[in-house]
Amino acid sequence: PLDDAFAEQFQCIGPIDTTSVLADVVAHQAQSRATWDQRSYRILSVVCGETSAALQVELSMTGREGPWAGQTLALPIGAVVELDEQGRLRRWQEWFDTTPFRRGPAERALPPAAVEVGATDGAVTRTVVEGWLQTHRDGDLPAALAYLPDDVVTYDSYGRHEGLARNEKYLRNAFTAFDSLIEVTDLIVDGGSAAVQMAWELRPKDGGQSARSTSVAFCQVRDGRVVRWSEHYDLPYVLRQLGKPR
Repeated sequence: PLDDAFAEQFQCIGPIDTTSVLADVVAHQAQSRATWDQRSYRILSVVCGETSAALQVELSMTGREGPWAGQTLALPIGAVVELDEQGRLRRWQEWFDTTPFRRGPAERALPPAAVEVGATDGAVTRTVVEGWLQTHRDGDLPAALAYLPDDVVTYDSYGRHEGLARNEKYLRNAFTAFDSLIEVTDLIVDGGSAAVQMAWELRPKDGGQSARSTSVAFCQVRDGRVVRWSEHYDLPYVLRQLGKPR
């Protein structure tokens, strides 16, 4: 039974809705089955901590109606799961970009596949992730690029950025346009892999409207550098706050 899978007090949090009522979960699943068919999940990465785990998955599903009727959507999702002492779900929080639901079928980038990073000490990974994020707070482009190897691949709701040159252009534009306030709310580290939950604020340097959001990012560290970084958040939510609806 579904209620055996949930703790007495639980939360399911997402960009579309949030609930702590089991009947809402059941209704959401029923609505999803009515709208989408052939649902399947592909696990891209898993990072396990002592009390929680983070999963990066690709949800594939085919629309039954509307603009997605007969079309298959591949939706990248980042999620964090917490279980209680009996192994029941206490918290499920997921992040994804709602753009495909608003704009319909279109070709979109997907997160990069994981790579082999060898034996990396978790303490090193933690230090690298914290240092990398500090360069974003500081808006320090040379320092940020020093954390990236030539074969780096990063991904976020704006797209996929392969190689050092493309990441330099992307970071330069971001650092020129915004000051970033970033708070790490949880950091799960497993060897050379990490999952970072963040709350952040973008402050336009031209004095425009600020935007606040949360996200989860999956990172791989190799030889003291960030070789993979995939961050999940809802881009339309951010753009609306900035006064730039997409």
